[in-house]
Amino acid sequence: MRELVFQAEAEIELLDAIRHYEQEKPGLGDEFLAGVRILAARLLDYPRSGSPLFRDVRRARVRRFAYQLIYRDRADALIIVAVMHLRRKPGYWKNRL
Repeated sequence: MRELVFQAEAEIELLDAIRHYEQEKPGLGDEFLAGVRILAARLLDYPRSGSPLFRDVRRARVRRFAYQLIYRDRADALIIVAVMHLRRKPGYWKNRL
């Protein structure tokens, strides 16, 4: 069975985004996390559903939020490279590959 793996930097970005949304409105951080989980589950089942971005890297948008998951599909795992805000400088995560 394939597993979902967040690179360390992506996990930090996820936690920062949850904290940010929770400060905006209590419960919103949980809603964001739920959106990330739903998207990750879909990507585990349909890894090619994300848009090609760079080499073997794809992206998929988190519903309702200005974030996308940048990921790589491997035989044994779906690797989340970045949890990227849509207004962040594109490509900042490329050094993680």
